[in-house]
Amino acid sequence: MNKGKGKGKGKGKGKICSKDRVTHVVAESLTRSSASPGGNGSWMKRVIISQRNVNMCQSLK
Repeated sequence: MNKGKGKGKGKGKGKICSKDRVTHVVAESLTRSSASPGGNGSWMKRVIISQRNVNMCQSLK
């Protein structure tokens, strides 16, 4: 997963970890998995991964 796609470079680590970013990641995952057959399981996995990223971000602050 590429982080931030160059967004908010040099503005501190908080940008990558903003709530908007996480919501975007989850929404993106939802869209992607609903297009694939039996996407439900992968959706759950992705949400867990996103959640883990949030936790990692909070430990950075």
